[in-house]
Amino acid sequence: MGTRVESTGAIEYRVDAPACAAINMDRDRALWRSVEEGERRSPFLRVYAWSPPALSLGFHQRITPDQRERFAACGLDVVRRPTGGAAVLHDQEITYAVAAPLGSSVFGESVGEIYDSVAGALVAALARFGVHCDRGGGGRPMGFACFSAAGGHEITVGGRKLVGSALRRGRRAFLQHGSLLCGPGHLRIADLSRDEDPTVTALASRTTDLSQIGGGISISPEDFAAALAEALDQALG
Repeated sequence: MGTRVESTGAIEYRVDAPACAAINMDRDRALWRSVEEGERRSPFLRVYAWSPPALSLGFHQRITPDQRERFAACGLDVVRRPTGGAAVLHDQEITYAVAAPLGSSVFGESVGEIYDSVAGALVAALARFGVHCDRGGGGRPMGFACFSAAGGHEITVGGRKLVGSALRRGRRAFLQHGSLLCGPGHLRIADLSRDEDPTVTALASRTTDLSQIGGGISISPEDFAAALAEALDQALG
């Protein structure tokens, strides 16, 4: 199912080989259920990639038959996430999923507390690679695409969104997804969705990726996982 499970102390984590959309979402659902049902009691981080590239929809998001056909015609899987939010085209990115029990001193119980705690760890982790981020933004995705706007808990560089995230809160545990953009592959969503909202068609001016920062920054999934796990571990004390 994945590579060897590592641990920083309070956080267990693993890096999975690239997989198709259905397998990736099944693995995240299973991870969340294992915490929700009490089988796993400590926070867990999973880092992975998508092969082939895929479009994931928020749990309650709608897609037209025409949009679905256009994505499929380009060889892209279409899958629904267990988390909320808007659509993400997963291409040239590192994806993470954090599942943890509710009510810890770090993550808290509310949606805002969870978002803020993970965002703080992301800022600390990315700083280790020379990526100096801000937390914030004044909006929510207005149309089809998650990266059309940055919420107050999301990660930006120079005002442009670098990491998008979505959350599902259960009775006992939460699952948070996030996409760290490594290249411009996500921008294809604007043409393929044909969304008429100008925020979607202007994604290139609203987002950035690691290839555009500081002359180009490369981070491996393994290094990112270790850095994020350590940042979460330090936050947990």
